[in-house]
Amino acid sequence: MLTPGIKGHAALRVTTENTALAMGSGELPVLATPAVAALIERACWQSVAAELELD
Repeated sequence: MLTPGIKGHAALRVTTENTALAMGSGELPVLATPAVAALIERACWQSVAAELELD
């Protein structure tokens, strides 16, 4: 059982490789939406990984 209130953190430096322009999700050299989604997913799984039982 996971404890309510678990918090996580993840950081990412914006580089030319993870921009919308490079990833094809836009035309600007800003952090791409898919990179933001991946960062959120990483923060989530890392915050609960120690609490999960692997079968």
